[in-house]
Amino acid sequence: MKISEPVVRSRFKRYFNPVVRVLQGLCILGIGIFLIMVNAGSPYKEITGHIQDISAFSRDGQNYTSYLQINTDPNDLFIFDKNALHPFWNGQFFKNERIDIYYSNTTPKRIGALQMYDLFGSPTTKFTTTDYTNSQNASPLSNVGLDIGVILILLGISYLCCWTALSLKGKYGRVR
Repeated sequence: MKISEPVVRSRFKRYFNPVVRVLQGLCILGIGIFLIMVNAGSPYKEITGHIQDISAFSRDGQNYTSYLQINTDPNDLFIFDKNALHPFWNGQFFKNERIDIYYSNTTPKRIGALQMYDLFGSPTTKFTTTDYTNSQNASPLSNVGLDIGVILILLGISYLCCWTALSLKGKYGRVR
């Protein structure tokens, strides 16, 4: 009985070790992909168009919220607080004036920044909110998750490649 016991363990170990190694590599790879997905991209999307209309909603006689409509999708309304824009915007615009809108993809779509253009297509003033400015000026430490994700993906791929090469060498390298 004692003679057959090591054979069972060695067979178990022979098939179990490669499976564990593949699972370890896939786990490292999965964590890396997860970190990249969580940390990738800007929270703001950009759309270019021409101003069709700006409507203001007032509360107690004060301008509370403004809605901007552009020609690319007349059914979409972009909401913003003109008092939150820096530098201060007096609300003056020309119909069909070219504009770039940086907005958060929530409902309703909130504007983080407006880039205005003159009649010749040259950028003039960029009006930004504090949230937009803070997201653009994020410290390099905020990208640590993205960097770690890339490193983990590379480690996972190299781990899987190394163990594949070693197992193939072990399997086919001993043929005489």
